[in-house]
Amino acid sequence: MSLSDELQKLWEVQLLDVEIMSLEEKFQSLDRGEELKKRIDSLTNLYNKKSEDIKSKEVFLKELELELSSLEERKKKDEERLYKNVTTQKEVDRLTQEIQYINQEKNKVEDKILEIMESLDSLREEAPRIKREIEELETSLTEILEKAKVLEQEILASLQDLKTKRTEKIKEVDSKLLSKYEMIRKNRRGRGMSKVIEGKCSECGVELSLFLVEKLKQLDELLVCEHCGRILFV
Repeated sequence: MSLSDELQKLWEVQLLDVEIMSLEEKFQSLDRGEELKKRIDSLTNLYNKKSEDIKSKEVFLKELELELSSLEERKKKDEERLYKNVTTQKEVDRLTQEIQYINQEKNKVEDKILEIMESLDSLREEAPRIKREIEELETSLTEILEKAKVLEQEILASLQDLKTKRTEKIKEVDSKLLSKYEMIRKNRRGRGMSKVIEGKCSECGVELSLFLVEKLKQLDELLVCEHCGRILFV
């Protein structure tokens, strides 16, 4: 078999290799929803935090309401004593001061209750919104994963077919030539051959010397690009 025929068969191997590499890159770059997963995890953590905040604030609100109820009961009793049972001015002053203090404490508790209730209203609006967004993203993720699964199966089937064809094709190529090609392609982004087009190496784009171009016309020896080292094919 002539060198020209050998190079033609090797070129056909490279065409298969290029298809295989392209499919492998496509397989690796498939959208498997990684960004969506991160967003869902982030929102889930936020939702859990908001839910815990709601629970803790609800407990705190109940405690404040009990405290307010207790203060109101104390005030009621003191007022009853003030108007019914007190006989001395000293006792009147003491109870009056006590009632004033209770009123101050009541105001503080009521302010806290109002603050907690406003915070709870906001959280109770926000948490369901976050939950809805999570559910929408989970639906989108399911669709993406289903699509990726179909594409994966298609790509893997195509890869298997191409690799089978390659296995058969390399049997037709001289073993030494194939070995040289494999060595070169490992260091040249998976391409061990290059077509010569208008006196240039199509892979690296460098213009070949006139001496090399003339030798290529003879097709009596294996030649490589002076710049990138790939096997040249006319």
